[in-house]
Amino acid sequence: MPGETAYPWIFPNADRVCRIGLTMPIGLDIDDFDRDAYALLDADDESIPRGSEYVRRLLEWQYGDEYDIEEDFPIVEDAGKRNGTETYPISSTRPIDSPTEVGIAVTGGAMGTTSAFHEGGDHVAVHTGALAGELAAAGDMAPYNRRWKESIGDEIVRNVTMADMVADYGPDDWNRIIGAADAMLAADAGDGLLAQPYRSGWESVKLLAGYKWNKHRVKKDYVGIDESEYVY
Repeated sequence: MPGETAYPWIFPNADRVCRIGLTMPIGLDIDDFDRDAYALLDADDESIPRGSEYVRRLLEWQYGDEYDIEEDFPIVEDAGKRNGTETYPISSTRPIDSPTEVGIAVTGGAMGTTSAFHEGGDHVAVHTGALAGELAAAGDMAPYNRRWKESIGDEIVRNVTMADMVADYGPDDWNRIIGAADAMLAADAGDGLLAQPYRSGWESVKLLAGYKWNKHRVKKDYVGIDESEYVY
């Protein structure tokens, strides 16, 4: 499915129940994409499909040759937020600083700790909330921006770096990069991947070198709104 870091997912739960869903951006123009390149787009689509249609196509694609999707995949209506379904926004931006001079600490998804790259990040989101609570209890919010960077900055930098790198990827790019990553994982690179490129291929070397270069670049400026930009 098209869109920066967009993907469908199927998570098995208990008792033959699965959570099925999508991470999808809004406001896309289907004419910007090659319909034939994406398994969940149809050639006659005039617009990006609704989420429910994406889910139906996902099930047909994965299980349609074995099951009757309408009969064998009923919605479990006592799950989710409403009638078996739920929707919620996530941040697809860089993290922001908080206006601590006026005693405010923005935390979690609102500040952008949930990653645009992997959608999740509950642990860092919860951590920022706990940190804000600790400082609020102490009566001094001033250290918040410094403290969250010291605590989770490395992980946020990694996520922002990866999101930047894949922003313009299409299906062929993902196939190429996933193949390179598989080669890297399979390679015996005990002497260092860059020192032994033949062990996993030049594509793997370019991927690793590109990640390191972009991470170094991003680390210098990965905050979307700096504390100094707030007007009081």
